[in-house]
Formats: sequence, C-alpha cells, structure tokens
Amino acid sequence: MKSPIIEAKNINFDYEGRSILNDASLEIYPGDFMAIIGPNGSGKSTLMKICTGLMKPRQGSVTLFGKDINKFKEWGRIGYIPQKATSFNQGFPATVEEVVKANLYSRVGLMGRVNKQHIEKVQEVLDLVGMLDFKDRLIGRLSGGQQQRVFIAKALVSSPEILFMDEPTTGIDANSEKDFYALMDDLNKEQNITIVMVTHDIGAVSKNISRVICLSRGKAHEHGCGVDMAGLNELYGHDVAPLIHNH
Repeated sequence: MKSPIIEAKNINFDYEGRSILNDASLEIYPGDFMAIIGPNGSGKSTLMKICTGLMKPRQGSVTLFGKDINKFKEWGRIGYIPQKATSFNQGFPATVEEVVKANLYSRVGLMGRVNKQHIEKVQEVLDLVGMLDFKDRLIGRLSGGQQQRVFIAKALVSSPEILFMDEPTTGIDANSEKDFYALMDDLNKEQNITIVMVTHDIGAVSKNISRVICLSRGKAHEHGCGVDMAGLNELYGHDVAPLIHNH
C-alpha cells in the first residue's frame, strides 16, 4: 500500500473564538485527484493552507513527504494556486512569460540570473497549458480562463509533485471550465501530478476525481469517487442539488 505524501492529523483551528476544524485528519496519496467540498465556513481553504504551511493549526500535526512540516524545506515539490488568483490589477504591466518566470526567483533569488534552462522550463510549462503562443501578451489582456492557465503554469514551473488549488473554477465560463478539467486530467494522468482542489461545485466531483473529502462540523469525511447524496445532505445540513458536468 502506498504511503501518504501529505498527512494532516487531528487538526484543530479556531478563528475569532470559533472552532473551524476539530480533530480533522486528511491523507493525500501519490496520484490522487482529490476534491475537498463542504459548506461555507467549514474550513476547506483553511485545511488546504495548513497542509501547505501557509497557516498553523492550534493543535495537530502535518507531515510532508515524510517530514514534519516545521522541518520541511523542499517547497518546490508543492504547488499552490490561491483563491481568486486571477483577481488582480488588469493594468499590471507584465507579460505572460514574466508572470510565470516570477516563480523562479524563489530558486535563484531576487538578484539571481534566470538562465537558458530556466527560460526553457517557462516555455515548456506554457506549452503544457496551451499558452505558449501568448507568452508576450500582457496578462491583463487575457480572458479569465487564459489567465487561470497562466497561473497554473506559474505553479508548474517549479516542477511540483502535488498541486493545490483553491476554488480554481470561480469566475470562468463553461467552456473554460471544460478545458480546465481536461488539463487537470492530463496533469494528473500524463504528468503524474497529484491534485487537490477546494471547490463549492459538487458537480465538479466528476469521473476524473478519485477521492472526495467533505468538511462539515470541523471533521473531514471521505466519500471515495462516488457521491452519496443522502450523506452530503446530512453533512451540509440541507438538501444538495448537484449540477453534473460531463467533463
């Protein structure tokens, strides 16, 4: 049996005096395509940020690739695309290539030189997400779906083994969403990247997703690759009406 590459155990987290996560545990395995779903305020984004070291729990432990998160240093193995990554100043004077290249400075430092190999890597990931022909286009001149692909490329340029995404389909149209899931399927199956995404869209729990984690009342509940509507109704506290997308 595979060992988890990320393991969060008995996570407790409070916000403004209210318990958000209460002994929540999560295991992520190599090759997973995982969706984390749940009601508003259930702690989905919080748990993701705890797993990526962006937030610290009040209690509990997180292990990344077999190491305690407090001792972990190989952050290039983890990619993260925050919620509303495309919500920025549309007049920002940066090209697509420059936006993706910016993620290399964690490797070379602000004063370091980006060499030929780095540029080739930038072009490789832009090609992978179908945005190489737009490399000289200003980021603000792109559609929402195109901008999203650029930010995915930005996360991929460090060659992560796992990619976390927080509400990645927010604000994009139906065609872009369809293309997004096709890209995620390729990254997961062809590029062997483990994918974890927070989503409100239960319909996104499609044939491509291998595991479904629902957060409710501070706990994490696994639903496998099928969706038990009766169970989700109970966890959400009201009837859930899914919109099924045949990606």
